[in-house]
Amino acid sequence: MTTLTVQLSDQAVREAFVRAARRGLSTEEFIASVVEQSLVDPGTGEGSAVRQLSDQDVLAMSDYRLSPDEEERLSKLLDLNGTVQLTEQQSAELQRLMELNRQGLLRKSIGWAEAVRRNLRTPPRT
Repeated sequence: MTTLTVQLSDQAVREAFVRAARRGLSTEEFIASVVEQSLVDPGTGEGSAVRQLSDQDVLAMSDYRLSPDEEERLSKLLDLNGTVQLTEQQSAELQRLMELNRQGLLRKSIGWAEAVRRNLRTPPRT
């Protein structure tokens, strides 16, 4: 075994704490299992890892949203960005929030697909 140190967003760490607790694992054990499943196990990839989640976790994933504070801050920074030059700090914060939102929307779409596959949700009508 090799020890590896990684940096995760605060939101990812909070989510890992919750999911690990639900499974009776330490956070380190849970994260290691997610990485291991995604990289090594047969049928790897996001889809494989998602199929192993509980129905509750899949529904939580499909309901993803930025926190109200993050949504408000992102909206303010986007408005500012359209009218004035952002400071370096504001620009970095905007990029971080946009990336967090992008990753969250990807997770949400994967969660929705799995929820529909399990008949936990019906596909949205277009």
